[in-house]
Amino acid sequence: MYKVISLKEPVVNLNFGDIGLYSIILIEDFYEYLKSSSNLRGNINGYCKKYKVGMLFMVPNVDPGSTFLENNEFMLKNIQPRQYAGNFFINTTSAIPFITKKCLKLEIIQPSTNSWTFFNTSPYFSSILSVNSTDSLSVVIKDDGLYDDVEKVFFGGSIDYWVIQLLFHDTILYFEPRLKIKFSRERYLQIDIDDIFVGQQGTRIVAEDVDHLIKSQQILRKSIDNFSYTLGFSGYFFRKGNILEEKGDEYLIEKKDNFLWFPHMWKHNHAQDHDEPYLKAVMTQNRLFAENFKLPLIKGYAVSPQHIGVYPILDYLYNAWKEIWDITITSTEEYPHFKPMGARRGFKYNNISILPRQTCGLYTHTLYYHAYPGGYQTFLDNIFGGNLFFSILLNPYNVFMTHQQNYAHDRLAEYTFRNIVNFFKCYTNINFKWVESDILRNKYFETFPEEQKIIWTNPCDDTRHIKMLSPKYNCVDISLPNLLIIGPQKTGTTALANFLKLHPDVGANDLLEDSFEEVQFFSSDYKYEKGIYWYSSFFKNARNQSKKIIFEKTANYFDHPTAPLTTSSLLGNPFIVIVLKDPVFRAYSWYQHMRFHNDPVANKYTFEEVMLSNNTDTIKLKSRCFTPGRYAYHLLKWLRYYPPSKIITIDADSLLGEPSKTISLLVKRIGLPEFNFTSVIKYNDNKGFHCAVIEGHSKCLGRSKGRKYSQLMMINLKRSVSQHIPETNDYIGVVNYTNQVFRRAVKNGFEFTLMVVGESGLGKSTFLNTLFYTELEKYEDNVIPSTNKVVSKSFYLTENKVKVKLTLVDTPGFGDSIDNTNCWKPIMEYVDSKYSQYLGEETKIDRKKKIPDERVHLCLYFIAPTGHSLREIDVKFMKNLHDKVNIIPLIAKADTLTAAEMSRFKANILRDIEKHGIKIYQFESDGNDENGQSYSRVPYGVVCSNHIVETKTGKKVRIREYPWGVVEVDNLKHNDFVAMKEVLLRKHLIDLICDTANVHYENFRFNQLSGPFKGSNVDCDPMSQMEAENKILEEQFETTKKNMEKVFSEKVIDWELRLKERENKLAAVEREQRQLLQSKRERLDQLTKEIQDIKTSMGYNENASSKSSPGEKKKKSSTLGLFHRNTKHEI
Repeated sequence: MYKVISLKEPVVNLNFGDIGLYSIILIEDFYEYLKSSSNLRGNINGYCKKYKVGMLFMVPNVDPGSTFLENNEFMLKNIQPRQYAGNFFINTTSAIPFITKKCLKLEIIQPSTNSWTFFNTSPYFSSILSVNSTDSLSVVIKDDGLYDDVEKVFFGGSIDYWVIQLLFHDTILYFEPRLKIKFSRERYLQIDIDDIFVGQQGTRIVAEDVDHLIKSQQILRKSIDNFSYTLGFSGYFFRKGNILEEKGDEYLIEKKDNFLWFPHMWKHNHAQDHDEPYLKAVMTQNRLFAENFKLPLIKGYAVSPQHIGVYPILDYLYNAWKEIWDITITSTEEYPHFKPMGARRGFKYNNISILPRQTCGLYTHTLYYHAYPGGYQTFLDNIFGGNLFFSILLNPYNVFMTHQQNYAHDRLAEYTFRNIVNFFKCYTNINFKWVESDILRNKYFETFPEEQKIIWTNPCDDTRHIKMLSPKYNCVDISLPNLLIIGPQKTGTTALANFLKLHPDVGANDLLEDSFEEVQFFSSDYKYEKGIYWYSSFFKNARNQSKKIIFEKTANYFDHPTAPLTTSSLLGNPFIVIVLKDPVFRAYSWYQHMRFHNDPVANKYTFEEVMLSNNTDTIKLKSRCFTPGRYAYHLLKWLRYYPPSKIITIDADSLLGEPSKTISLLVKRIGLPEFNFTSVIKYNDNKGFHCAVIEGHSKCLGRSKGRKYSQLMMINLKRSVSQHIPETNDYIGVVNYTNQVFRRAVKNGFEFTLMVVGESGLGKSTFLNTLFYTELEKYEDNVIPSTNKVVSKSFYLTENKVKVKLTLVDTPGFGDSIDNTNCWKPIMEYVDSKYSQYLGEETKIDRKKKIPDERVHLCLYFIAPTGHSLREIDVKFMKNLHDKVNIIPLIAKADTLTAAEMSRFKANILRDIEKHGIKIYQFESDGNDENGQSYSRVPYGVVCSNHIVETKTGKKVRIREYPWGVVEVDNLKHNDFVAMKEVLLRKHLIDLICDTANVHYENFRFNQLSGPFKGSNVDCDPMSQMEAENKILEEQFETTKKNMEKVFSEKVIDWELRLKERENKLAAVEREQRQLLQSKRERLDQLTKEIQDIKTSMGYNENASSKSSPGEKKKKSSTLGLFHRNTKHEI
């Protein structure tokens, strides 16, 4: 979610109640920001300070004037615009670089013009990207917020330059670290080669190109594990080129097992030009071709030529794919639109997953370097910091489209991908990976689950999509509404729709059998999947009648979570009409509506009981009564997608009392001519409300509409529902203390750190995933590796508006070592280090208002299910930890013991704990029997798994399956997992946090502060810390050096191979020329000899002829010219 605001506005609203809506503030022009009102700047600064939000400033390359800069509140002075940059250096100590390598150094800067803005060194700022090794002049700097507690980053270079784009990307991740889960350092590449065998003669690959393609694949595998090109074939064109290209086709088939293959289309057919039977026929031919040559196919993957039929969707293409090829995955560059490239998304339709496809600047006509559109430099710019670079940077999953012509002639594709991968390896921390298409699909939708549902767009708004429509459909046939009445329910929307239709220029959708006047397209997944042609069919009559305003009324759009997005995506910018009624009255009206329809819950409970209780029977009805009345919450969602000028609110009371006046105002607002509604809207005494008058007859709503309630009764209802504080004189108000604590928790959130300790192989990491019902960690092949060091990771969870920063600490299993002596030492050091860190922040003179709390609040100690008693190592481990952290013992893999064995094992463990004086956490009893039962299960025997199955009754349960049966994770009859989770998370979480702060931390604090040598940690002195940091920097330098040497050696090898190849070619040419010269010499010698023989045979003597008379000479010369060299003569 983002919002664009003008700096000319006096103030801006960035939060909703106590909830901050934005995690980053980007200022496009630093100088314009300084010129804005102090109220606006104070508003933004206060928001950033309150919600810990970072700010990004783009500093234009202009001279702002020295006086202007002297008066700014950023301590940012001596800005130097229009500078030349010859070098760039990344500050290795900066916290910003994530994708960018910290050892990055650029010695040749492009553009080399005076397009850079420099910042001088300042104690308030740290350098991120400098123009010299001393960091005295920088292009990108960071304000750590020392004077106003707001972190800021200033950019003095153009966002179009690749290193600035890298750091901009990293800054976003720094200020919003949750994005690192989706945009990590991994990039998946799949390179499709379309149009195999397709192309005009003279443009296709030959046998030599096939060898180069194999070589290119081998080179890429050095940087991308298991990489394979994927080839899309059209079998009809096999051996349809010239002689060399036909041999190339044959050689490619001979080398087919080096690649993976997918079907394109038999004759490169465009799906829009054919019907379903024809597509099935040509797909069958292509399949027979693949089977005949035994092509190694990618399972379930295909690409439609020019992506036609994928989006905009042609259903018969999907049907044919499923029947002939059993396709489950495809890709397209057209969803939702071709441009902007960064906005391409995936979706699922008809059980086929569609991945976004990227372009790399190469098409069927780009065959030569010299003929590249825009010239050779444009080609290079695309790779080294251009669109291709940005595409890979911004997309974790990349399916690239290339064509077989790009691997012929100058082989531009091979050069492109070899160099882009090396470029990323050289300057970034990105790791490239390749996986098969089905795995890539799974990873994509695990990362972006919100993209699984298709979001329809109007094809008539996109010129590319118009050309891809089937002749059966065209833009004339697509009619969509330009006004929506969205609700909420029970506010009078039906009456509003009936009255609005009385205007001669207004039309509505046709009626439906199942939902009468409401189409419910955007609120029903079943109807939404029917597509835009189904939806538009309900407005054809209104369009044929040339109505200026065509509307749809569906009252549950207002509170539907995705309706604002889906409506704006398809309809563009229609008018949105909302009818607002007192939310309590609206809720009561809905309650009565459900009673009218004989809802059993509404018939059983009164309205007050439904609204004021948390009974599981009433929770659903309560939600439908309450949720649509959260007007501000829902209006905010609609305002994210529509400008205020397009949202029209109508007072329900005005609509009820003065409908003609209310509708007239609405008509004027939407730009229609005036109409006398008074003549067609009349009050009906029998009904007790206004009705439409059509052809002289009153047409009123049904008996379920327009119910009347006593005004006094409604006032009493509102009072009872809205106010629940005792109204007695002796009411003090302290009863609301818990509500105040809750509000504070909602506002600030809290932090909780959980550590798991125990022997290797007991499933500690699996337990963490099971406890929070999610994959906090994901592992390939479902095998969770052993933890070999203390690892902590933080996750941000939100439940019912309460935010928690959850830190999970996984520790090395002590069974991994042969010698387990002092195996608890690294864990104790970790716990102490977090106490020291908190103490250091707490004792600062100028400390933060809220100190980050990474102290360990709970240690879950895992005990192996031996069935006997505690082992010696368990006793020692817990005794060393129990004075430092709250300990609760768990028995891992409880399903390996019978119920009787588990009972005896628990008794033995408790006996050993008491015997050795081990302090485990004691829960404070609240007098609840349930709590007592939960405590009696300590130590908890747990089974962990996130494997979900659906029972015959439709219930989804987490289980572990064995040959002998099934163990349910969340079944108290099978293990104690539910009881453990209930006690830890629902009842005693705050107790654990408080006990850590008030007991364990206070003991640590006392030991540290009571004497100069107590609890001191000699390993953390400044010199040791500096040495450790230097060691890390040296290791980073060595790693970088090795990487650079590797890249350099690869480049040297590449050039050596090129030189060797060129040398061989020159040697071959030389041999050929020498042979030609030798043959000409031999021929010359032969001709010389023949001439000499002729002279000899004629008795010709050079000396004699020289003495003869001129007349004789002339006679002999003319005679000699009569003889042929191959003719025998006799004299």
